[in-house]
Order: sequence, then C-alpha cells, then structure tokens
Amino acid sequence: MGKAKAKSKTTSHGRTPAEEQTARQHELATKLRGELAELAFAVKAVNLGFGVAKPYGDSQRFDFILRSGSKLSRVQVKSTTTLLNGLYHINSHRRIGGRAIAYLPSEVDFLVAYIIP
Repeated sequence: MGKAKAKSKTTSHGRTPAEEQTARQHELATKLRGELAELAFAVKAVNLGFGVAKPYGDSQRFDFILRSGSKLSRVQVKSTTTLLNGLYHINSHRRIGGRAIAYLPSEVDFLVAYIIP
C-alpha cells in the first residue's frame, strides 16, 4: 500500500510557512538584488570605457561616479523584477521613514535601470 502524502498547511498567500519570508529576509534579498545590479552596471560601464568610482559607504544619494574625459557624473542604479501591464516598474525615488522622496537634479545626474526578467 502507498503512503498518503501529508497535506501541508498554507498561509493566506497560498504559501507554506517555510516559503514565507520575514521582512528582514525580504529586505536582504532586495539589498542583494541591488548590489548585483550595481556590479553589473560597473562591469558594463568599464567595458564602455568609463572610469568608475564607488563612494565609500552608502550615505550619498548616488551609487557611482563616472568619468568620461574630464567630466564627472553621479549615477544612481535601480533594479526591478516587477512587471506591470507588460512594462517593468522602476522606483525612481528613495525612502525615508516610509515616505517616497524624489531624487533632485542637484543630487544625481543619471538614473540607471537594471531590468531582471
């Protein structure tokens, strides 16, 4: 006789408890995705001939400084996996205390979108 497979409980989202992510796990996964997008950007920029500098720490509004000849530009890299109505959605802001704050031209010269299908 075959053994009956135990039915696993699911949450309101249809996932088992083992599949549920804590807020901290989600935050770490999002942070890792951002770090990978930054690495991909840096490789691409160097391959295109730009000089690339990474500010120490993460307190600046930008992720990189690019050099092209004598011009320096501040670059903010954003990534997304969110597909809405056939379009990828990029948040072009930062969050402070749960509020969305737009980047100002005085803070960032370029916003780069890294799409993760």
